[in-house]
Amino acid sequence: MTSTTETGHGKNVTLLEQVLSICTGFGTDYAPVKVFITLPSITTKHTESADAVLQVQNKYAAIVIKVDKRSAEFQDISELATKIKNAVIASDAPNEFLPNIVEFVRKLQGKRAKTVKLQITPTTPEAEAHKKISVSQLSYDMIINHFSQIVELLSAQTLYNPNEDELKVITLKEKLNKMKAANTAVMAANTDLGKARNERDKIMYHPETGIIPMANDIKAYVKSKFGGVSAQFKMLSKIQFKKPKKVFI
Repeated sequence: MTSTTETGHGKNVTLLEQVLSICTGFGTDYAPVKVFITLPSITTKHTESADAVLQVQNKYAAIVIKVDKRSAEFQDISELATKIKNAVIASDAPNEFLPNIVEFVRKLQGKRAKTVKLQITPTTPEAEAHKKISVSQLSYDMIINHFSQIVELLSAQTLYNPNEDELKVITLKEKLNKMKAANTAVMAANTDLGKARNERDKIMYHPETGIIPMANDIKAYVKSKFGGVSAQFKMLSKIQFKKPKKVFI
């Protein structure tokens, strides 16, 4: 599983493999003195680049799974909060206790106005990393915070003791822990994805040791060896690497 933003890196790996194949085909005529563009160096760069791209793809697939799991864990929280509010109303808890619960339920549901509804939608890792907390406070961190406040209040109120297992404090604490774990898993996966992208881009797009300066040096050597109008140079000159607009180094 890959995102469309990752396909360009894979294409660059394929192009580097073509360069390696062409240079290998030159046989003993390909004998640069610069270690950076010798066949062993090109081979190593291709292997490292391919592995780095694969690592990013694997981390991306992992984060998609974790984002989906988090979404599933959070999707019923609005309905659950409403049930909790009604359970408090139907309990023997004092009247002055209810407004505190109602306030945190309102915040959790993002109901700054009655028309604002809770929406928790799986997003891409890029969006996860850059999204801003909305005025309705619907970020996962804030939802956890508000739900935690609700659970804390209920834990301190001995007169809240519903018969329904779903609404019992012990069950709500378990729910809170699952929400926290799901959210933490996404954050950890984001970190892993970021590290993998940094490593990939360091290997492939470093301004001095990346695949583009390597390809340029190879072309310069072949041009000097065989000439600018030679068949050898023409094979390489048509291969053009593209650096992505956004790299993580």
